[in-house]
Amino acid sequence: MKHLFTWFRRIDNSLWGGEVESNRYVSSLLLLFAFVCGLLVGLQPLISDSVPYFSDTNIVSVTALMVYVAGILVCESFCVAVDVVVALLRSLLIVLLLFALYGGGIFIGRILS
Repeated sequence: MKHLFTWFRRIDNSLWGGEVESNRYVSSLLLLFAFVCGLLVGLQPLISDSVPYFSDTNIVSVTALMVYVAGILVCESFCVAVDVVVALLRSLLIVLLLFALYGGGIFIGRILS
């Protein structure tokens, strides 16, 4: 279970070694949160039948939340990186991965519903 919450830390260590000193849980949990949000948006037609207040959720508001989360992850990248180039590359990687997981969650949710 520990590896579920620290998988992005292992990617950091393999790509940049000791140049990034981040919290081991923050990035992984926020990326998993993006996937779950995408999955809930994709499953919205299925869930809205059983949970009435969930029918007001739209993709625009959840995407705006993902932009906010991406901003948090970019700020975290610049705070924990030793070098500016590493911070830029880590920010690019983490933002692309965030929106890929979000889109993948929507896609899987649409397939399942």
